[in-house]
Amino acid sequence: MYRVKRINGYTWLIGDDIREDFTATMVLVAGKERAALVDTGCGVGDLKALVGSLTELPLTVLTSHVHLDHIGGHALFGGARDQIFASALEMEEWLRSGEPEHFLEERLRFLRAAVEGDEERYRIFEKNLVRDWHFSWKPLRDGMRFDLGGVVLETCMVPGHTKESFVFVERESGNAFVGDSINPTPWIFPESGTGVAEYGRSVERFREKFPEVRHLYSGHCMEDIGVQTISDTLECVKEVVEGARDPVVECYKGKVFQHVKNSVTMFYTERFV
Repeated sequence: MYRVKRINGYTWLIGDDIREDFTATMVLVAGKERAALVDTGCGVGDLKALVGSLTELPLTVLTSHVHLDHIGGHALFGGARDQIFASALEMEEWLRSGEPEHFLEERLRFLRAAVEGDEERYRIFEKNLVRDWHFSWKPLRDGMRFDLGGVVLETCMVPGHTKESFVFVERESGNAFVGDSINPTPWIFPESGTGVAEYGRSVERFREKFPEVRHLYSGHCMEDIGVQTISDTLECVKEVVEGARDPVVECYKGKVFQHVKNSVTMFYTERFV
């Protein structure tokens, strides 16, 4: 159900084991007083039990953005010692949208496509998927600091993939847990996030605010994607905004533009200059 990889003495990557080359990746960071869990994946199993096997500390769940493959297991963390933080804007829009009532079906549809024909794996997910979608949450804001006891995570809002996507940075280690905000295949669609130019400004702000960052861990990879992804993203944005003549490709959104720059392949529908 899950892959687990320890990257230092107090940090683990946890991935929904969807297929060999694709995970929904979470991060567990343990301090001396609390632990933080960045995202909860698709909710493919008993994530709470897995986290409990790694740390017995009270838990703070930090949400990179409110998409089904990042909040699927949130409902497991409703204990007295747990707390969940998420974008108020994105949570309110999600609750108003009616999507929660179809949360199970939408995740099953996502997993059906993601396993690419592996029927046995899909049946395991179908059997074990978290059914509940109800959870209490507190507003997550830009610039918040979560002191876990000797380990501090700082938040930085990076709008782009969604309207209020968040990145979580531990300055001392140089680790940044970036969700889908910065990754080799950014999906930038204004109807659910921002335009390309605004996304570029958000990434530049993040780079300037956290020059200590040396490692990037994204929401769909169990490896450091490399800090060069930041500069490659900014170069990609620059070329798109300057009027790159890009091919049109098909994806789940229908027809979109595709732009490639070094390690980054960006998909977008509009450019806001």
